Amino acid sequence: MSEFKYPIPVTPCRYITELGGRSEALADNRIGIHIEALRQNTELTSDDRVLIDSRKIGGEEPPKPFFARETFRIEPLRGIRNSRLLSVSSDGEAVLSPDAVEDLDVGDEILLNSAADRIPEGWIVKRIHDRMEGRSSRTT
Repeated sequence: MSEFKYPIPVTPCRYITELGGRSEALADNRIGIHIEALRQNTELTSDDRVLIDSRKIGGEEPPKPFFARETFRIEPLRGIRNSRLLSVSSDGEAVLSPDAVEDLDVGDEILLNSAADRIPEGWIVKRIHDRMEGRSSRTT
């Protein structure tokens, strides 16, 4: 079994990797990583949600709030179907679609933040709705 350079664990929910390439075989909301690299170096599994950070993303602007940022689903790359993608992720690098995070170039280091997967989808919308319901019931 070979060892993979990436993803490198930084904290329990953060991993550093680099962009290995792009492929139209992946949907815009997917990030592909070699399945064995995922197993050996992370606690990430298929369909986990991650945020992508890089020094290049966002530039000088203040960062978007956590809940307003785009999440990506992990796509474990495996087998013959993904053989070309596996070669792009041969050391555990990330693979994105051509239209996802256009600011990034092949070779750029990125930080995968899986804390997004610990927050239920739609939680902020529910919280806002609950707040509005609470206000409207108090004013009537």
